[in-house]
Amino acid sequence: MKTQKTKKFLTKDEVASRCGVSLNTVNNWIAGGYVRNGRFCAIDYNNFPKPIKKGRLVRIDEEEFNAWLLASRY
Repeated sequence: MKTQKTKKFLTKDEVASRCGVSLNTVNNWIAGGYVRNGRFCAIDYNNFPKPIKKGRLVRIDEEEFNAWLLASRY
């Protein structure tokens, strides 16, 4: 029987601290854009990993995040 490796998940605060950006920037990455003058402006942030949501909790897979971080320097 194979042993499964447990996945690690990051919070939005941990992602912000690893990248050196604000929490608002991470929220924009997750949303796929930002709001300017009351209108949503969609931007592709180099395929930022989709978050896993359970209720109000938002988590990002650490392996996918590290791959995104290496592939693009935000």
